[in-house]
Amino acid sequence: MPGLDGFDTTLALRRDLRAGSIVIIAFTALDEADILGHLSHPTFDGYCQKGQPPDVLMALIKFSHAQLNQRERRLATCRGSSTSF
Repeated sequence: MPGLDGFDTTLALRRDLRAGSIVIIAFTALDEADILGHLSHPTFDGYCQKGQPPDVLMALIKFSHAQLNQRERRLATCRGSSTSF
């Protein structure tokens, strides 16, 4: 998205209901303090610093995918429940 950095792009995706429950992982040269200091609330589901071994990024992707699947299963269970809140 021209003119937007990763933070702005992520916020735009989070605001767009068509994006649904996508997982967003920042792959960045910034360190943790820079990332956390830039955000007023969590925007990314995770981040990986550039220069890390590929298996670190793969582990983060697999973990995030598992979290998303777990969240979707809980939502499906709640939708199928006859309990009203």
